[in-house]
Amino acid sequence: MKLTRASSYALHAMVHIAGEKPNTPIASHEIAQAHDIPERFLLKVLKPLVSAGLLYSVKGPHGGYRLARPANQISVLDVIEGVEGPIRGHTNFHANGASSGL
Repeated sequence: MKLTRASSYALHAMVHIAGEKPNTPIASHEIAQAHDIPERFLLKVLKPLVSAGLLYSVKGPHGGYRLARPANQISVLDVIEGVEGPIRGHTNFHANGASSGL
């Protein structure tokens, strides 16, 4: 599976945040510098992760991003779908063997 740049950056950011002190907001510029990611693009990647409920955005001078739940409860698929949208296929099987959907 080939990841998009956005998904790759999201995974790097989530691992970085997970490796920091729990419940401590990490500034986006720190993540960007640590992983050589353009900060403006990183901000565009982090926003949908907040909307997906994977991150909290903390405002203010000591703000940043922190995990919305424990790292062991966040999967790689959660992160990718948070950035790219749903990728899980749904298949409906019928009694005659025909299927519809992905």
